[in-house]
Amino acid sequence: MRIKTILSFAVVLFFQLQILKAQKPDISVYRFRDSAMCSAWSPYDSTLVGYALIKNGYYQAYLANVGPNNTRVNERCFSCSNSSLPGKSVSGPVFDPLGRYLLFAVEMANHPGTPGNSIPGIGSYNDLYVVTTNGNKTYKLTNMPNTGISAIIFPSFSPNGKEIMWAQMTDAVNGADCVLPIGKLCFGGWAVKIAAFVDDTVNGPYLANIRTITPGGIPAFNEPYGWSPNGSKIIFASDYNQVWVWADQIYSMDTLGNNIQQLTTTGGSVGWPYCEHAFSSPDGQHIVWMTNREGTSGSSKGGDDWWIMNSDGSSQQRLTYFNDTLSSYWTGTVHVNGFGCFSPNSKKFIGDVGGPQPVQLDSAALNKSFVYIITLDSLATVEEKNAGMNKSECFVYPNPAIDNLRVLVKNNTGKIEYSVFNILGKKISNGDFSGEILDVNVKGFSGGLYFLKLSDGKTVVNKRFLVVKN
Repeated sequence: MRIKTILSFAVVLFFQLQILKAQKPDISVYRFRDSAMCSAWSPYDSTLVGYALIKNGYYQAYLANVGPNNTRVNERCFSCSNSSLPGKSVSGPVFDPLGRYLLFAVEMANHPGTPGNSIPGIGSYNDLYVVTTNGNKTYKLTNMPNTGISAIIFPSFSPNGKEIMWAQMTDAVNGADCVLPIGKLCFGGWAVKIAAFVDDTVNGPYLANIRTITPGGIPAFNEPYGWSPNGSKIIFASDYNQVWVWADQIYSMDTLGNNIQQLTTTGGSVGWPYCEHAFSSPDGQHIVWMTNREGTSGSSKGGDDWWIMNSDGSSQQRLTYFNDTLSSYWTGTVHVNGFGCFSPNSKKFIGDVGGPQPVQLDSAALNKSFVYIITLDSLATVEEKNAGMNKSECFVYPNPAIDNLRVLVKNNTGKIEYSVFNILGKKISNGDFSGEILDVNVKGFSGGLYFLKLSDGKTVVNKRFLVVKN
């Protein structure tokens, strides 16, 4: 009887594990940077990423390149030596899709309250700035008040680089709304702001025609995460039609604030589960978001994980298992996942995995916060699996480049032809090389965006890079 019981248990366990394995998506998980947050991936360079790290007591914006096997290469602080910034906390960078600027939310030099309320993600007494990609010129875009209700979070560029969107605080925090399902202002009231980004080459860029969108027309927590890839919709989280903030859901709406569609679904009287931090794949096919759905199911111990759905809200499934004790990447503590950003080819994303509490609520949690790169293996393209160059193992760095651009084609054993084109499509350099490494002298190039074409006769790989001038 004992043997039969053991065998029966083993059979049941085997099938449970097979079911669990079948349900989990095919992904690869890489820990890219410790003690970091506010990560982003450049839309014009598949190897360039950014995030925020603490230096000398304040957050600073860093850039790095993604090397072979998702290793971190050429990490550098972008904002540390910028004397045109106020000298306080700077958010992680938001990349201009045209390669002209980096966009930041930046803490004011002087304001009431503590610096902890002005860090990225809380945004009290912040203004918006853009800095040219070479770091030489800095422009302040907003002049928020340094008293009263004043906060900015989640700035983003439109896909064509002609508009900027952000969330701006409109109503004070109501602590009672955090403990009872009676109101929507646990995090305060926030509106969506959209402005034209005017790139004045004489006087510097500025914002114009600022408009305000308040979904549902009532004070609520509204957090926009950017546009859909074609620029027709805005993706945001909100509790505007929910019982309270802990019922936050993911929505889309048109750029005038109409045609609101709820993409995720509540599951109870108080709106379980909680959803935030949604971001679209550049090909427009998928949306990834953070939720505590299944947070305590099975071997999951709470916290939040990333889920993925089609852009219309269908086919929702759990993507990561950071809070599952049976997961190969369980760290021994509960995590709250944050915002992320896809690579240009939509096959990877970079994102924040926080500690048991978000860093915004517990500064000590930064020691348990990491930036990960997630590769969606099930979405790998046929071209990447065919013979010839592997697109995912071709790298260009540093990007932006000043004097020299290095091209790395991992495991290359044949001859590769290359051509470099400027933004007008004019070929300005070409040749061929053998082996893994090519160095391209760009010292004589004008500053701007360039395109690199690589061909081994079987596969063509295209890369984009920037040249900046001091």
